[in-house]
Amino acid sequence: MIVQYQKIKNEHPDKLILFRMGDFYETFFEDAYTASKILNITLTSRDKSDENPVPLAGFPYHALDNYLDKLIKAGIKVAICEQMEDPKQAKGLVKREVVEIITPGTVLDHNLLGGTANNFLSAIYYEDENRKIGLASLELSTGEFIFTELSKNELANELLKLKPSEIIVNGSDSEAFIKNLNLEYEPTITIFDNWQFRPSEAANVLKKHFQVHSLEAFGALGKNMGVTAAGAALAYIQSLTSDPLSHISSLRFYSLDNFMLLDEITRRNLELTHSLRYNDRHGSLLYVLDQTQTPMGSRLLQNWLLHPL
Repeated sequence: MIVQYQKIKNEHPDKLILFRMGDFYETFFEDAYTASKILNITLTSRDKSDENPVPLAGFPYHALDNYLDKLIKAGIKVAICEQMEDPKQAKGLVKREVVEIITPGTVLDHNLLGGTANNFLSAIYYEDENRKIGLASLELSTGEFIFTELSKNELANELLKLKPSEIIVNGSDSEAFIKNLNLEYEPTITIFDNWQFRPSEAANVLKKHFQVHSLEAFGALGKNMGVTAAGAALAYIQSLTSDPLSHISSLRFYSLDNFMLLDEITRRNLELTHSLRYNDRHGSLLYVLDQTQTPMGSRLLQNWLLHPL
């Protein structure tokens, strides 16, 4: 069984494996230490009498949503590995497969989302950080898909507005670049396949998904950095799911020149979305104005407040 687990872990080395065993999801080795710390569950071991016992931590299967929420909020990428046959009918080792991968930026379950807050996955692409940088952001639960090109100085402010929970980059240099922005929060940074950031490959991913021969109608003409970031973001989502993602039906370019620039200090002092007293939505301008009937409407109102014309 441990061999089976290790094979699955080798296929998903950057993810915490929730390994179904009967009525429990178990974690092993380093995953067990991580799960024990974040979920506040008991760390134990298999084969305690063995010279090298295997670290183990688990929880009942019916508590998955509660524990999964804590892992995602801690920035952990999770692979759920289920039993694919009845253990009573299995001959030998029970067949298991990863049936779902959930990362901070790809959450679809409304029980795991913050309700009224956007949950963006962003991708960043640049060839020279002192020139234009491509930024694409995708809200998987609603299908909103936007991209822009901006300077290094503008990037940090835009990320603090969007607050993507996960940022996709093409290598360790780009990862270090994001970390050096010293954002006031800690998004999960994921290094994705470098070849998916090739401009031609990224453009083809978008064309194939939207079933078009040209991306000009999406405002992409001459926006190679932004298009590449958008294609990489979509390719990353596609790599995690077999769903057709038909709800992602449009792509929109936006320019920062079309909006009043509000930096993070100004947004904080104006208490647009978070009050200084409570450090959350309560007491903010958004809290006062928000009479919307749906989470999607609340997210749209928040976007208007953060991007005044």
